Amino acid sequence: MNDKLTEDSPIAALGLSGMTRNCIERNKFRTIGDLTQYSEKNLLDMRNFGPTSLAHVKEKLTAAGFTLSATGTDKWHFLK
Repeated sequence: MNDKLTEDSPIAALGLSGMTRNCIERNKFRTIGDLTQYSEKNLLDMRNFGPTSLAHVKEKLTAAGFTLSATGTDKWHFLK
């Protein structure tokens, strides 16, 4: 993974599968920083985002030196 990724890097820079990336981007996430504001539970509340997508996101974030939020956020903007 590119060690130059920052919170301002686009989601596409993580190298997620098309289905996972499309789901995330459809829910208005644009940057890695947007994604890391949310918890596992928050992400699993998104339509068409399941445990396999979550595992893939966590794997890619960890490889890039990022993690999901432990507490999440109440800034819901998901398209359910």
